[in-house]
Amino acid sequence: MEKKWFDAVIVGGGVIGASIFAQLIESGMTSVALIEKSSFAQGSTGKSGGMLRTYHPDSYLSDLAFESMPVFLNFRDLYRGECGYTQTGFVFLEPVNRGEDAFREVARINSKLPVLQILDLDKAKLPIRFENVGVAIYEERGGYGDPVQTTLSWIKYGREQGGIAYEGVEVKNLIVQSGKVSGIETSIGRMESDVVIVAAGAWSKMLLEGLSSEADCIRTKAIQMNAYICPEGITGPPPFIDNTTQLYSRPGPGGIISIGAPTDQWDIHPDQQYSVDSLAVEYVKNQAVKRLSWMTSAAVSGGKRSFDAYTADNRGILSSSDQVKGLFICSGWSGGGYKIAPEVGRLVKNSVISYLS
Repeated sequence: MEKKWFDAVIVGGGVIGASIFAQLIESGMTSVALIEKSSFAQGSTGKSGGMLRTYHPDSYLSDLAFESMPVFLNFRDLYRGECGYTQTGFVFLEPVNRGEDAFREVARINSKLPVLQILDLDKAKLPIRFENVGVAIYEERGGYGDPVQTTLSWIKYGREQGGIAYEGVEVKNLIVQSGKVSGIETSIGRMESDVVIVAAGAWSKMLLEGLSSEADCIRTKAIQMNAYICPEGITGPPPFIDNTTQLYSRPGPGGIISIGAPTDQWDIHPDQQYSVDSLAVEYVKNQAVKRLSWMTSAAVSGGKRSFDAYTADNRGILSSSDQVKGLFICSGWSGGGYKIAPEVGRLVKNSVISYLS
């Protein structure tokens, strides 16, 4: 491969990288490359639950999700593709000791657009038990999307506008000269650029080590969504997050309900394939009975075991490197990148344009 020059190079072909790719192209950049070592959307994105919601206990993440939601709602018109948006409503359960904070955050979000409501726990017609719940927040437009479909739609859009997306091309290392990025070395040769954006999820740390201090802020962590078969005659709840038990759930096809809980398995290697942890399957099932009484008779149907890059505050890293000019880091979204990908992509686009201007 001959040396190639690009206005910007994005490392990582998951949903975050694809969002950045589409939006840089949309901004008018004439030469943008997206590089993926495997297949597009086959890392964390490929096993994501794809849940879509606005409310977060952290207002920073609420704002990212608030700005992103309209993109999912209008995805076809914006990008001439599909994102799999399915409106089911979304429920977020907060414990009693977080009641005041939750009310304040709901009011803050609703002051911009009234999209959230506080449910009356005594009258709510949802198949969820509310024991030890202080506040239940409902978002009618919430639901879930298809992260793989979303990623591929963004890549298709970017390609149609002149961008180049490379699949099956591994980035060996970033090229830095005199404190400034000048490109990347890949399995098919060198690609030169004054802007390199690392959005490689769980692989980001390995690419950044020795170059940027942000690498020290990223750790990999296992994620497991367990699949259960709803008993006959049972209709499961809409997607929900339970901040009292730490459970999260969404419906699946064919009477399946997927339920997960945080793992405590850190620093895993993202290139290694993992089967579901049977102990986690049983633990989550037992926890889920607190919210869904019929889970005692739900049959296990496997699940998906994945991973992501995490930061200590779950806010991710969205910044330019202090050590290397032209290097941008967009990683560490802690299992929650899908629902904020549109706004994250927009912010990266703005940062890159500002840097180049």
